[in-house]
Amino acid sequence: MARTPEVWEVDNDAFWDSEGKGIALRNLWISIPDLLCGFALWIYWGMIAKFVQRLHFADKSLFNFLGADGQALSADACRGLLFTLPAVAGLAGATLRIPHSFMIALCGGRNVKFLTTLMLILPAIGSGIALQNPETPFFTLVLLAALSGVGGGAFASSMSNISFFFPKKMQGLVLGLNAGLGNLGVSVMQFLLPWVITFGLFGSLGGDPYVIVEAGKESSVWVQNAGLVWVPILGFLVIATWFFMNNLPQHTCGAVPKAFGRYFWLTLLGFGGAAAGVTLLMMDWGGVPELLKVFVVLVVTIGVTLALMRFLTPGDTK
Repeated sequence: MARTPEVWEVDNDAFWDSEGKGIALRNLWISIPDLLCGFALWIYWGMIAKFVQRLHFADKSLFNFLGADGQALSADACRGLLFTLPAVAGLAGATLRIPHSFMIALCGGRNVKFLTTLMLILPAIGSGIALQNPETPFFTLVLLAALSGVGGGAFASSMSNISFFFPKKMQGLVLGLNAGLGNLGVSVMQFLLPWVITFGLFGSLGGDPYVIVEAGKESSVWVQNAGLVWVPILGFLVIATWFFMNNLPQHTCGAVPKAFGRYFWLTLLGFGGAAAGVTLLMMDWGGVPELLKVFVVLVVTIGVTLALMRFLTPGDTK
C-alpha cells in the first residue's frame, strides 16, 4: 500500500526531482482511468435508454412501463420517460460535485478516489442485474441512475486531488490531461456499449439475451452488458487506487475509518439534495413552463444541498 509522504514540497526542485515527480505521475496515471470510468457510468444512461427503447418498440411486452393511470404509455410518452434517466443522473452528478469539492482536504485523496471508484461498481452491477428483467420497475432504474451520479461528482474531487501533486508551473498541463482524458470516458462508452451488447461477453454468468425481430430480421441483444462490462474494469481500478495512490500530509484526514466516515456522510448529504431535485423533476407540473421548472429544480437542489452541509456536517469536519 502506498504510504503518505512525510513531506510534500513539489515547488522545491530538489524534492520534485528526487521523490515528488514519481509519486505525482503515478497518481495521475491512475486518476485518469478512474475519472474516465466515472464519466462513462455517469453518462451511459442515455445509451441505456435507447437500448431499452429499442427492445420495447420491437416487443411491447418488454419494459412496458405504465403511466400514472395504470395504462401503457404511448410511444412518445415512453421515450420521454426513458430519457428522464440521463436527466436524473446528470442532476445527481452535478449536485454531488458540491460535497466533492471539499472532500480531498477532509478525507484524503487516495481515500476519496478509492471509495468513489468502489461506489461506481454498485450502479454497474445494479443496472446489469436490473436490465435482465423486462419487468424491472422504472423507479429502480431511477435509483440506479441517481447512484451513478457519483461518477459526475468525482470530477470535482479528482481535479482538486491532482492539483496538489504537481508544481504550479505544471498544473495547467496535468489538470488538462486529467480532465481531457477523463472526459474521453463519454466517447469510450459510446463506442463500447453498442458493440458489447451484441454478444454474450460473460457467458452464462451474464444472463440470457433478449431475442427481438426488427425489419424481419432476428437478433439477440445482451443489454445487461452495458452495465456489467464496467465491473471488472472498476474492480481492477479499485485495487490499483488503494495500493498505488497516495494521501498527502497537508490533508488532515485522520485514520482511515474516520476519513471513510466523513466521505460517506458528505456523500449522503449530497444525495439528500439530489433527492429533492429528482423528486421535483419527476413530478407533473401541469402547465408550468419548462424553463421555470428547470430554474426551480436547480435552486431547490442547490439550496437543500448547501443547507444540509451547513447544518448537518459534524463540527470536527467543518
